[in-house]
Amino acid sequence: MEFLSVGRVKLKVILDEGECREYGIERLENGDRSPQIRESVRRILAAARESVTFFTMGERLFVQVYPLPNNGAELFVTKLSAIPESERRVVSESGIMTYLGRAVYYKFPDMKTLFRLSTILGKRECDLYLGNDGAYYLATEESLSGDLSDCDVLSEFGERIHKLPLGINTEWGTTLLLQKPLESIFT
Repeated sequence: MEFLSVGRVKLKVILDEGECREYGIERLENGDRSPQIRESVRRILAAARESVTFFTMGERLFVQVYPLPNNGAELFVTKLSAIPESERRVVSESGIMTYLGRAVYYKFPDMKTLFRLSTILGKRECDLYLGNDGAYYLATEESLSGDLSDCDVLSEFGERIHKLPLGINTEWGTTLLLQKPLESIFT
């Protein structure tokens, strides 16, 4: 096992195939929340404490698992107390996991692309603007269904940008939608 401490709040653990079997990581990857898998994570964290002084006593933890091509895995352990409340993931009634209030922004070249995207996003609320440059700008909350983030889907259609252009909803563009489903612009 390899440990890499990312500050005081995050730990990266790299496990080979044998260690994954030993600790039952494939069960964690499949969403197992049993006492046995929790004990396995505790054992990994105990080894980390000795190796890189990553202390988790009394902390609520967020554990992510990513399989590696060599049948190993990467574990990312984050102390939830270090994540602002607005960025913590929650599961909505629909079963979609979201970051509360974490906005993502995209730029799209034309209305045809937005139409194709609207059939995928469905009833997700968003803000949509038409810029003076002829591009469409979308702002929505990031969400995740299963292992697929909607950012992965949105990136297939448009370019992710870090923020909306200054003045997009006033002098530099036109507001098309505010907190409404993208599909409503086409109905």
